[in-house]
Amino acid sequence: MTHLIPVFHLSDHQYGVVAGLTVYAVPQVIAAAYPVSIAAGQAATLVKLMRVLLLGPVVLALSLVEHHAAKLTWYKVVPWYIIGFAVAAGLRTGGVIPASMGDSVREVARILTVLAMAGLGLAVDLQSVRRVGARVGATVSISLIMMLGLSLALVRILRVG
Repeated sequence: MTHLIPVFHLSDHQYGVVAGLTVYAVPQVIAAAYPVSIAAGQAATLVKLMRVLLLGPVVLALSLVEHHAAKLTWYKVVPWYIIGFAVAAGLRTGGVIPASMGDSVREVARILTVLAMAGLGLAVDLQSVRRVGARVGATVSISLIMMLGLSLALVRILRVG
């Protein structure tokens, strides 16, 4: 994706926004943006995490609409990892987890991200990819081109950095 920078005359920040809007998962966003620059990586990560963060309210709203007649409790609607994230954020904000742990935790997260990316790559079954056929490949390619086009248009319209 880095070849888009000169073709579309993108700044590192703009590239990061486009990467955050178009790349599928957080580890891939990190892998696509940080090699360009810290600014690209930070912008891409922020945009991607905001996309992920916004999934919560959307999923909650859709769950409530779908199950409006049923009596729901919060623990049946809110995913466990959201609760874990909120607890960890609260502990860090409250000073229970000291700031000095940040570097260690970041390094562990970096190593785990690299391992996860390697695991994803090693788990790809090329025979399965071939079996799905050209129509699925074309559909995926067209959707990616559309997402890229919309992201580039958004960066230009909003005059992102």
